[in-house]
Amino acid sequence: MLNEISILYYKDYAQGMDALFETNWYITRSRDLLHADKDLLELFAFLISLMADTKTEDFKGQNAIKSLEAKVTWRLMCLCRQPAADVPPLPNAQPGAPLTQAGEQILELRIRLDVFEHALTNRFTNGNITATIPYNSRDRMPSLKKYEVDFWHLVGEFVSIHQDRPLGSIDADRCLATARTSLGQLENRDIIYSILIARHFGGRTAQFPHSFNSVFNNDESDERTKLFVAKKFLEDESQRATHQVMQRVCNLAIACWHVARR
Repeated sequence: MLNEISILYYKDYAQGMDALFETNWYITRSRDLLHADKDLLELFAFLISLMADTKTEDFKGQNAIKSLEAKVTWRLMCLCRQPAADVPPLPNAQPGAPLTQAGEQILELRIRLDVFEHALTNRFTNGNITATIPYNSRDRMPSLKKYEVDFWHLVGEFVSIHQDRPLGSIDADRCLATARTSLGQLENRDIIYSILIARHFGGRTAQFPHSFNSVFNNDESDERTKLFVAKKFLEDESQRATHQVMQRVCNLAIACWHVARR
């Protein structure tokens, strides 16, 4: 079973999480953490057995699989938060010394997971926590890495903006407009951007999400049209996204909309 878990993990989940957070930590550094987490392994094993025993035409059973898979996916994402994932400083390193490349990577991933969780659950951070990552080589970053860092900085900025404060809504609009220029035709960024759009406009649209099923007009600048496009995109991606992880993330986003409207 451990071998089967490892094969499935690296084939579907680790690749998907790396794609979502734009890292390679899950592929390269998470195996020992997964193998040491007995509760997570048991949950993963139960998911595999449920997949094997549930027929395709069993609608109720397939929904149960999606629900359990979302839980397993989130637990897998959080492997990076375990203390065992910490990277020790170099011998004789002084306080405040630059991080090693591995230390920078795990800090970056943890912060990206934090801002993503806040985006998903409609909560706010105390300031833009992505700005606390002490990149050692910003001036020498390849262009694609700079665009990546800039995109996540905007996500971090967005979840720090309280829209009920003066100019909060304007700041959020500006942040989203800038983020749209940083999507780079990447699936993970399209998904995250759509989650932000739904969070921003959904809260002030009475019909969302229960009876919000048709586009209002062809004006891309209309916030209701933006909301409909984002909602439809996430619903479609929950069925056909490239990675299982991204499908389940979209399911989580949709579930959060309904929880917020109870």
